[in-house]
Amino acid sequence: MGAVRFINQLKKYHLLIFQALVFIIVLTDLALDIVKDLPKKSLLLEIVIEGSILLLVITSSNYIWNILHKVENSNTELERDLISTQARASTWERKSKEFIKEFQSHLTDQFKKWNLTKSEQEIALLLLKGNSAKDISELRSTSLGTIKNQCRSIYEKSGQSNKSELSAYFLGELLPDL
Repeated sequence: MGAVRFINQLKKYHLLIFQALVFIIVLTDLALDIVKDLPKKSLLLEIVIEGSILLLVITSSNYIWNILHKVENSNTELERDLISTQARASTWERKSKEFIKEFQSHLTDQFKKWNLTKSEQEIALLLLKGNSAKDISELRSTSLGTIKNQCRSIYEKSGQSNKSELSAYFLGELLPDL
């Protein structure tokens, strides 16, 4: 972000130098016209026209200068907002990871309280992830009958009737009461 600020500073200095050069050129031209055309009657008109050009250049340069200043201030605010948002995002990411670890630990603890075997714990996790008995059978290269028996054992040990109740047991803790 420092590079953007540096470029904006360069733009300001270029504008300032440009403004000064135009001012000097127009002022020099005006002075030469006054000296050269002193006896002419059109001198007043030339002074008014070139003075107007000079005033227009100064006014437009100041307008551009103010816009650049506003853009720089806006960039500074955006930089602060970005840093703040990145810090908040980092905090939320850390909290999310902590929550996931705590929830996984809670699952493991509950499986142990229900005295699920290692195999039953793995199957219970697959059930909680939404897999059917057939899906689990294919994933584990185990017969469908064996998986159904292990599911019955999981439901019996947990006191739940089916996959929906098993999921609701853990999901219910995460959702607010109505």
